[in-house]
Amino acid sequence: MTNRVKIYRNNQYIFISVIDFFKENYSELSTESIKTFEVISKIYEIRNADDYKCINDFLWIGFNYHRILIKYVELKKKDLPFDDDIIKFIAFLYGTDYFGLIGNPDLVVWLNAKDINHPFEQIQDINDGFSLLEAINYEYRQNAIRATLLSTLKWIGPQGGA
Repeated sequence: MTNRVKIYRNNQYIFISVIDFFKENYSELSTESIKTFEVISKIYEIRNADDYKCINDFLWIGFNYHRILIKYVELKKKDLPFDDDIIKFIAFLYGTDYFGLIGNPDLVVWLNAKDINHPFEQIQDINDGFSLLEAINYEYRQNAIRATLLSTLKWIGPQGGA
């Protein structure tokens, strides 16, 4: 497990503890981040085409509503250590092209990847980042996971992957 994280600060790489890094970066989420999670949670309340359009207009991302609902039920059965909005977000990713774009990793591989957008790349230094499952061990863990998940949107958004 990562105990420190390498960051770039004052024109040099330094190491800081994961505890300090999470406190600095994830004690609060931006209003925009919170709104995105709220909109994705509204997917589970879709009743008609207008509801779908409203969500799609905000996200600018097409998604398969039925696939999301199926994956959500599957993920809930796995008893993952995440808040419900995070599980909903992961299920949402399954309802898009995201996992296909990053090579269709197994869920366990993806959850343990230091870089969820490049899950098969080997990290040279164990201090480069943290996996979603490693984040669970720290204060502000759920916000760290939420912020990390938001990085997936660039892959499925109108501009495409990175």
